[in-house]
Parts: sequence; C-alpha cells; structure tokens
Amino acid sequence: MTRVIINSHYIDRRISGLSRYARQIESALAASGFEVRRLGMAAVLPHGLLKNTFVRKLATLGLELAAPAIIKGRDRSVVHVSPAYSVPIGSHSARSAVVIHDLIFNDMPQYYALSERLYFGANLALLRRSKCRIVVPSPYVGEQVRTLLHCHADRIYVIPPYSSLPAAERAPVSSRYMICLSNAHPRKNLNATVAGFLASGAPAQGYQLVIAGNFETRPAYLQDRVKVIEGLDDQALASMIANASALLLFSASEGFGIPVVEAAVLAGKLI
Repeated sequence: MTRVIINSHYIDRRISGLSRYARQIESALAASGFEVRRLGMAAVLPHGLLKNTFVRKLATLGLELAAPAIIKGRDRSVVHVSPAYSVPIGSHSARSAVVIHDLIFNDMPQYYALSERLYFGANLALLRRSKCRIVVPSPYVGEQVRTLLHCHADRIYVIPPYSSLPAAERAPVSSRYMICLSNAHPRKNLNATVAGFLASGAPAQGYQLVIAGNFETRPAYLQDRVKVIEGLDDQALASMIANASALLLFSASEGFGIPVVEAAVLAGKLI
C-alpha cells in the first residue's frame, strides 16, 4: 500500500476554504485506498513556541521545504502532498504532489504584498522545472495551470472541493442571518462588506451578518447586527451555511471561490 504524508497546518485550521479542501483531498486519498498520515508542527516544536507567529511561520516553511525530502529518503514508498503551492526539496518526481487551488495572485497582483508575490512566483518557477503531480479543484484551474507552466496535462489531477461535504440539517424556523466566509486578507474586502450590509435594509428587517473565518487578529465590529465567529468545525459550519438566508461574498478578487460552490451544494442548487 502506498503511504501518503500531507502537511497538516492547513488541514488543522478551521473555517478556511483551503483547509476544508485539504481535508477533502485527504478523505479522497484515504477512500482510494492510500494510507494517509499527517505531517504536523506539533511533532517538531513545543506548543508554547507555536503561539509565536514568527516562529510558527518559520517552522511551517522549514516543514514544507525540508521534512518531506527527509521522510521520502527514508521510505521510498512514501508520496508527499503539499496542500498549497509550496514545492518542497526533492519534488522532481511523481512522488510529490502540490495543490494549486487558484492563480488569482498571478491574475490580480495588486491585492497581494510583495512577499506573497515573491513566494507564489518562486513556487511556480520551481513547478515549471519539476515533474511532480499538481492537484487542482476544477478543469478550468487545471487548464490555467497547464497553460502557465507549459506542462503536460498528465501531471494535473482534478479533485473537486465539494466531493465530501458533511450532511447539514435545516432548521425548522427560517433563519434571520446572512453569512460571510472570510479572513483578514485585503482582497477579501471585509470592511466594505460590513459597511454595505449595515447600509442596506437588511438590519432594519431583523437580519444579522455572521462573519465566519480564521483570523490572525480578530476583527472588531461593535454593531449589534454584526457577529464574528471562529473555530467552527466542518459540521457546524455546513449547518450555518445551509440555514443562512444568504451567502455574502464581495471580495475584490477571488480565484476558485470554494464557499460559493459549497453554499450551492448545501442549498441543493448544485449536484
């Protein structure tokens, strides 16, 4: 049986579209008969150090770049999956797979910091020279990647982000809230979304805006009609999406837009 190791720092985060997608990739691999094991920072650093943002990011980078090569060197049957863009050392074969969920940073660079553009650009340059597999959420993104990297279509594998959503029960009483799945990245346009909601007629009709996300610094909104939620598991989040009156997503730019697809599935609009 082929063993798969997958970086867990994305998998372990809650209320993140990329994290949910990474967990679904993990489930898809396990359902296909692979032995899947998570590669996490908890085994490398004490919990106290992980609370420091700089140390955590530095450890994450080291874990993404070096740890897969060491593990694959010890066990020739292991395949490594990187959940988001990072191309590890020794990824020049099919024993590595890198997930590219979208190319929005390349299409709309104005919404990304220089450090982000350099990071993504460097990984794309490495992917052009590599022979590793590439996982994408849709044929459209796959064609974008193939064209940009000038690579053969056989390198690209499509795993839909809505392949294993948890079942969601509908509340017996109609809801009075709208939900926004977001984070604090500038391209998410979160402040404008809140301002637009408060300026609309929705609050006067008794609607509340629920912002569900994963934030380094929790956003503070003092209005009674705006609520911020963190830390929901996939089951609870699916129920919140299914029972919301509407999904609000007014990002300045989006790549694939995983929450839109999830909301359509949970509303029964997309099979």
